Amino acid sequence: MKTKFLLFIAAVGLHQTKIAAQTKFTYAPEIGLATTGFANCSNTTSGGIAEVNTLKRYQPLNSSLIGLHAGVVWQDNYRFLAGVQYQQVGDTRETYQDGYRPIYDAQGNLGAFYHARYEGQAEQTLHKIAVPVSASYIFSGHSVQPFVQLCYRLNYFVAGKYTLKEVYSDDLGANISNETTYNPFTAPLERKPSQWQHQVGGSVGVLLFKDLELALAYHYDILGGSAYQLKNTDNPAAADGVDEYVPPQDFLFTVRYYFTGIPFVKTKKANCPTSF
Repeated sequence: MKTKFLLFIAAVGLHQTKIAAQTKFTYAPEIGLATTGFANCSNTTSGGIAEVNTLKRYQPLNSSLIGLHAGVVWQDNYRFLAGVQYQQVGDTRETYQDGYRPIYDAQGNLGAFYHARYEGQAEQTLHKIAVPVSASYIFSGHSVQPFVQLCYRLNYFVAGKYTLKEVYSDDLGANISNETTYNPFTAPLERKPSQWQHQVGGSVGVLLFKDLELALAYHYDILGGSAYQLKNTDNPAAADGVDEYVPPQDFLFTVRYYFTGIPFVKTKKANCPTSF
């Protein structure tokens, strides 16, 4: 019985040694480029009682990204990592309206029309810390190894700035300008956004010479909670309670360089005799 137990312990130890030999610790600093979408422009004309032309432009914030990742590679094909990243997100949206508005008398009858113009620019810049946890499969190769990766990314917004600039004028003599700036995470809003964001996504890329990684990634917020609202009653051309949104998605291009082994720890060599 004792012999069987010792054989079992030896087998378990041999299996653990084999797994350890197939597992390597790795870590990688990271730099990259990030954006939340693609620029677009639209021009519409509304009919009805009065014609209004509306031009809208959207420009996402293109920013840099830095990070550090660490984990293990098993059997040279499976990689499991956790890391931390810093990134800015945001956008700029411009709205231009030009058209006519009706004038009604005391009995509600339509009278004349007056010409009105509106210009608005909303700009937001948000700072976040992301903690990605990922699993990758690396295809075998010599100097070029493609890989695919699945990732869960927890984001925490540490700060933010939202600025709204508006100018309104009309033929009745109104000439109003307004500028509002606030932190959407601390300002007394009608509805605040969540400072936490849960994203899932994936990436594809290549490992060059087993150390240098180039990757394209996409992540999307799966729980929502990204809307916030500021009540605006000062400007007659601006709608009350218009929703703003924390960008829910990220497009990333990243570069990493992987190091193998635990940093600052040297592997000791065994003292073996050179002669008998």
